[in-house]
Amino acid sequence: MAIPSGELNPNYFIQDMRVGLWLVAISLLLLFAKDFFYRSRKAELENQKKLFSGFAIFFTLYAIARVCFMIADYGFIHINGIPLPEFQFGRDWVGGFYFNIFWQIGTLFGVIGFTTLVFYIENYLLEKKTKLVFSVIGLALIGLVSSLGLIVRNLVYIAIAFMAAVPVILYFYYANLSEGDIKKKATICGIALSFLLGGIGLDSKLMQNILFPLNIPTKIIGTLLLILGLFIFNHEYSTTSGI
Repeated sequence: MAIPSGELNPNYFIQDMRVGLWLVAISLLLLFAKDFFYRSRKAELENQKKLFSGFAIFFTLYAIARVCFMIADYGFIHINGIPLPEFQFGRDWVGGFYFNIFWQIGTLFGVIGFTTLVFYIENYLLEKKTKLVFSVIGLALIGLVSSLGLIVRNLVYIAIAFMAAVPVILYFYYANLSEGDIKKKATICGIALSFLLGGIGLDSKLMQNILFPLNIPTKIIGTLLLILGLFIFNHEYSTTSGI
């Protein structure tokens, strides 16, 4: 496989840009995980300690998930210095066997990560006002993804989308129950998580297919939205006090 001399395939540039942006996003996830672990140790309220620990665990799990997806989708595979097109890695590397393995592992870490985030929000932010219903649903989805993920991939996309949307809903619900600065803080965090949700959605193959006729670089825009959401969420907890 080679590019004719004097020609530049823009797909290679786009792919490298996506990989670069995800390396930035993964680095931020791990950095913010460290920040929240540190905040959990310094927090005075027990619920706040637990909540910050939950954020740190989520960021760590989702970073691992994204690393697995990068290996599965791109693999950092180069032939004679030329990167393979998207999903070529999955088709060519032992018939996609290892692609499926890393895709499944990444999916599990993603669903487990969001379920963990939902559990900590329900338990320590909302103080079980939702009866941990969404956490139980998350556990059920983890079981389904584990057993059927490679067979029914649409189920996986729905599971991840649902569990990524739940924290947004919960934060806006908490904002509706609150007043003053806490209401403002919860609203901003809800908006930040909405950016994260939108970024995950645009990064998906489903949205790529839907928006393909418009020639929109969904993965690049999606990753930028996710990075923006991460910055807003972390900044909100670094500059204000209280849950």
